[in-house]
Amino acid sequence: MNQIPSATISRERWFSFSIEMRMGHIGSEITRLLSSRQRGDKEKEMGAYARSIEMLNLTLMDASIGNGRKEIEILKEVLEDMQNTKPKLEIEPILLQNYFAPFAFLYAIGLQ
Repeated sequence: MNQIPSATISRERWFSFSIEMRMGHIGSEITRLLSSRQRGDKEKEMGAYARSIEMLNLTLMDASIGNGRKEIEILKEVLEDMQNTKPKLEIEPILLQNYFAPFAFLYAIGLQ
């Protein structure tokens, strides 16, 4: 079975999720990354980063995302840039949290 590192989800299961549900999961990992960074927990930060990137890569493999592909690619670039010692982009963590909030809301109310 193809597993996402440190997660319990197979590629097949990932592809069965709606794009909204996938984005909610990605957003959860990015929130974990940001929280870990704020606490100075580098190990947990890197784990959340690895899972986020893997989920984004899996999502990019799915042809059904259509026009959303560019948005996912940009999100991946932002995430990769955040991990640089000298980021080129100046993305505030609150902006990422706000971006993912609607996906978390959809998941919470069961509309994923």
